[in-house]
Amino acid sequence: MVFLPTAAFGNSRFLMTVGRSGEVMGLFYPHIDHAQNVRECLFGVYFADSPEGRFAWSWDDMWRIEQGFSNNGDTEFASSILRTVLSNPRTGLVVELVDLVPADAPAWVRQVSVSGGHGRLKVCQYFQLNLGDVARGNAVHVYPDERQCIQRYRETTFCITADRGFEHQCGKLAGDLSSRTKWDMTHGHLSGQEMDIGQVDLAIAFPLDFGDPRSPEGRKLSSHTERITMVVAAGGNEPEARDRARQVLSTSFPELCEGVAHGARSWLVRGPQTRDAELRTPLQRSLLVLRDLVDEGTGAMLAAPEFDPMYELSGGYGYCWPRDAAEGALALAEAGYVDTAERVLRWCAGTQLETGHWYQRYWTTGLPASAWCVYPDFYQLDQTAATVDAMCRLAPMLPEGAERDQYVAAVRPAVERGIAAIDRAVADDGLHERAADLWERFRGVFSYTSAAVYRAWLSAKETYGLPASKAARVKRAVLERFWLEDERRFARGLDYDGNIDRQHDSSVLGLIEPFGLLDLRDETEFAMAVGTLEAVERCLSLTIRGRRCILRHEHDPYMGGAAGCVNTLWTARVHLAVAEAWLDRGRSDRALDHVGMARQHLSTAVACANPTGQLPELIVHMDSFTYWAAPHAWASGLFVVTVMKLERLRGLLSA
Repeated sequence: MVFLPTAAFGNSRFLMTVGRSGEVMGLFYPHIDHAQNVRECLFGVYFADSPEGRFAWSWDDMWRIEQGFSNNGDTEFASSILRTVLSNPRTGLVVELVDLVPADAPAWVRQVSVSGGHGRLKVCQYFQLNLGDVARGNAVHVYPDERQCIQRYRETTFCITADRGFEHQCGKLAGDLSSRTKWDMTHGHLSGQEMDIGQVDLAIAFPLDFGDPRSPEGRKLSSHTERITMVVAAGGNEPEARDRARQVLSTSFPELCEGVAHGARSWLVRGPQTRDAELRTPLQRSLLVLRDLVDEGTGAMLAAPEFDPMYELSGGYGYCWPRDAAEGALALAEAGYVDTAERVLRWCAGTQLETGHWYQRYWTTGLPASAWCVYPDFYQLDQTAATVDAMCRLAPMLPEGAERDQYVAAVRPAVERGIAAIDRAVADDGLHERAADLWERFRGVFSYTSAAVYRAWLSAKETYGLPASKAARVKRAVLERFWLEDERRFARGLDYDGNIDRQHDSSVLGLIEPFGLLDLRDETEFAMAVGTLEAVERCLSLTIRGRRCILRHEHDPYMGGAAGCVNTLWTARVHLAVAEAWLDRGRSDRALDHVGMARQHLSTAVACANPTGQLPELIVHMDSFTYWAAPHAWASGLFVVTVMKLERLRGLLSA
């Protein structure tokens, strides 16, 4: 089952994902990639005074649903406090769910506020937790006097508690996976069963009585707001989880909110700002995403929170691709978070294979994850080059002195192994051996990979003085073999059989950004860059919901031919590089044209984000969903660096 969230947030030790009506899709612990721990975690309300009782899940048609992040009253900085409001205009009933992950604990806190109620209600929370991503072998035990429910599996324990007493029932799923617990909850009566083992579930309910609306007392109660605070705390064992739950619950909810808001402010105040009102909150949201997708324990950066754990529509996303991590790390470094970037790239250095390459993707612990780009002619050479390049480019961004020296010494062996691997992969004619393309679909020799290889050599030379003898040959091969003079653009590269591959592919933008194989100061190469950018805009544009987006490549079948938020932002970044080159030539008019086009692409990304403003990998034009893989680290990093460059160019143009 695909769990496509509308929001993801955490504290780098505990990551949670939530759907549009407040259903919790993932509680990732002890690392932000594993385990997901949740099969179902659903909210509902039982109306005891309705004929025969009436139960409404949070996605029921009776509710009008609003959802978004709250800034906790701070008008300057965004925060990661999720607010979901379920309202019924006919009856006036409003149920507000406010979810957060405390700044300093692996826990989820939910405050439920109910107002406008009439008669007797029960606020219900259903849990089907698969701790360790395992359904079998779990144990659940309720301690009513302590207001705690414990679920355990091996080294993971969750403790569920609340600030008031509750009805409860636990049980075991039947062979057909039906649930007696869920049935009883939706029919208004929980049995009080306190223990079960196996494939277990649990429900808790909080009775509320708003009285008869026809009586003065009932009218008074209907204007009252009832608040309930629930805590789900994780630990390595039962005492640890229970202690954490008590500690979190002992902190008032306003204090918990302020702690989350303070953590966001402390992070965002270090980063870039923008005067562009439309881009301000998305910029901050992207910076918070990059923070939350770095695992505090290891330094690894996730591509995105996992939402397709059974690989039903993809190969899964909750892993670390070193290439994506390198992109994210450089974005963080450029934004001023060099300490976090250093941790990410040190993690990359520690996961390198003896061959000098990297596996396609990893768990945050550094263990190789399931992969498909593992064949001799279908491996990610671009990833090796991009990671080496990022390691080298970070060095001059670090403060001079011991910190920089220690980093340079620590990653040098990885850089040297990577450069040696690249050298073996590139022939004397400057063409690399057959490898996977950036999108992990094609075998061949590629412009993007060649640009990454070229930049890795130059960066290693600048930082470590390593020889870059083949770099010039790679550039010559790209200019001579991949330039399509008749179309005034670069080809994707060579196909498996060594023939020129003329399919339009946005990855050719890598020749300009981020790898800079094309020298935009040179008139001939600048003309090549402009022609290539124009071809991408002309041949890979797709209009979705009135917005002009950029496809990954021609005839892309993935997700029904979705456009790429990554690719749209990448195109914006290249427009700004071209704008700067025009500005250097004294052509502010042409520079303004490209700045305007870049700004439009940024606006498209903002408009096509998920409902809470987090950027996806893909912009989808399907009836069932409109975005894919959000929040996405690469997209968030691209947004950050592109907005930074936009601000700088606007300053130059207005000077």
